Amino acid sequence: GANVTLSAALGSSDAPEDDAAVPFALEHRVDLRGEQARLARARVERSATNMERLPRVDVAADWGASGAHASDAIATRQVAIAASVPLFDGLRRESRLSEQGAVIEQAVVRERDLQDAIQTDVRSALLDLSSGREQLAVAAERLSLAEQELAQARDRFENGVAGNIEIINAQASLVRARDADIEARYAVASARVALARAAGA
Repeated sequence: GANVTLSAALGSSDAPEDDAAVPFALEHRVDLRGEQARLARARVERSATNMERLPRVDVAADWGASGAHASDAIATRQVAIAASVPLFDGLRRESRLSEQGAVIEQAVVRERDLQDAIQTDVRSALLDLSSGREQLAVAAERLSLAEQELAQARDRFENGVAGNIEIINAQASLVRARDADIEARYAVASARVALARAAGA
């Protein structure tokens, strides 16, 4: 029963189960990538608004033939170059730049806060996983001792050295040890699931 359903691999994912989990999470969390994309877009928009301050040069060219007949037509060309310098737009550009700067600052803060939260979540899951593994090691040792105790109690009973109550007590200890093993396996599996979620796996 329990050893099959709560196997050692239960809850496993692609997320590393060591210090590499934090960089993995920072690379794989979809919400962080979304925040980084919003920040990049805000920076591009501010850059585009800044570019509006630069002078603009427009070039136009026209070529054609002029004359009553194709045989006596002469070629005509016209080239125009125009430069425009943005001087005053009613401070709308400055207002947009200020607004975009505020959006960038907020996005930077949100990205940093999200990174901190991700790192905290991953480290917490790693601590829970480490604790669960320690709990599992203790439970395995306790289970082994309980099985030995039961075997010895049966041996003593068969040899007439001990009574039935010693076997009953040893069986109760074995049941408690199995329960502790199940709880430890559950703790490890739960920590792995939490780690997978925190790491974006």
